[in-house]
Amino acid sequence: MEENIIIDYEEIFDESEDKIKPPNDEEQKNNSIFTIVLYVVLFLLGAATLFVTPFFTEKDSDYLILEQALILENSSHIYILDSTYINSQTDFDISNIHYIEIDNYVYFSFASEVNSIWMQENFTNILDGSITNWPKNNEDAEETPIIIYISDDLSLTVNSDNAYTIKSGYSVNQNGIIIFITYLLVAIPLVFLNIKKIKFDYSVLSINVEKPFLSNLFSSIILMYAVSIGLGIISSLFAEIFGMSSVSSNQESIDLMLRSKSAFLVILTVTFIGPLVEELVFRSAIFSLIKNSKNAIIVSSIVFGLIHITTELVLLLDGFSWFAFGQMLVFSIPYIGMGVFLSYLYHKNNHNIILLYGVHAIYNLIVSILGLLI
Repeated sequence: MEENIIIDYEEIFDESEDKIKPPNDEEQKNNSIFTIVLYVVLFLLGAATLFVTPFFTEKDSDYLILEQALILENSSHIYILDSTYINSQTDFDISNIHYIEIDNYVYFSFASEVNSIWMQENFTNILDGSITNWPKNNEDAEETPIIIYISDDLSLTVNSDNAYTIKSGYSVNQNGIIIFITYLLVAIPLVFLNIKKIKFDYSVLSINVEKPFLSNLFSSIILMYAVSIGLGIISSLFAEIFGMSSVSSNQESIDLMLRSKSAFLVILTVTFIGPLVEELVFRSAIFSLIKNSKNAIIVSSIVFGLIHITTELVLLLDGFSWFAFGQMLVFSIPYIGMGVFLSYLYHKNNHNIILLYGVHAIYNLIVSILGLLI
């Protein structure tokens, strides 16, 4: 009968002073506290972003609407801009856009030719809210709501519940660059603080005979992808039942930036820098401060999930409604679920941060590539 092999990593690395040693409990605890404090200050409170944004100039609302329109080319959207801007702008090629000019504003859509004609005939009713959906192509087709984006420079009244006024701010391309630099500024001190653990966790991977690194890595990625599909189905079902969106603001902004000129930097952020920061904070730091594994998994998963729906949380605090609360819960399902999976994986693999980083990074890379292709 084969005997179980028990590897005492600390004993192995204590044999020689030249070997890499893990940080002791007190050192790891202090590093974890500083890791969380730095993350809160630099990322959540925006200190790193405040350092970056002075190097960028905000764009006006018309620019932002036109940029988003050309990136998405969504057939259910109607865009309303200032006519002066659309006639004088040189930032975008709009030769393929057929827009209608009325008084001091223009409107356009990427709808089909039939729907575009219908839009022109019913535009007044669309603005006053008496028409809220695009016409059905057939009786069995589902109704598609008309989404309107309007520049805040216009004094035009739109009564639709699906109308969004866009204010001046940073462009999609600028946001991609800002997020990349911000995460980089957060990641550098976190890596410096945790370098001893990172080196130790990396070194033990090569001697783990029970769980070869590569097979463990790829099997974990496959399992994570399967879990994400299941969570996505559950989230979509709830969204369908209660008439809610199944895509969070966080995911929408990432999808938008992946189609912008800063896509390469966004991919670097989402697949390499972001997962590193998140694993050091939500797994390494939290698990070293909360010794009870079950409690650590619960806290890590909830915080990890809520961090990814901060926009919805802010909107909920700004004006509470049960619909918004339900929408937040629907959005939180995949993020908290993935947090549980990653936390459990971290627990089952002797708190090895390198394995978790590899799984998280490669999974995000696969999702990003698929997002670009689909």
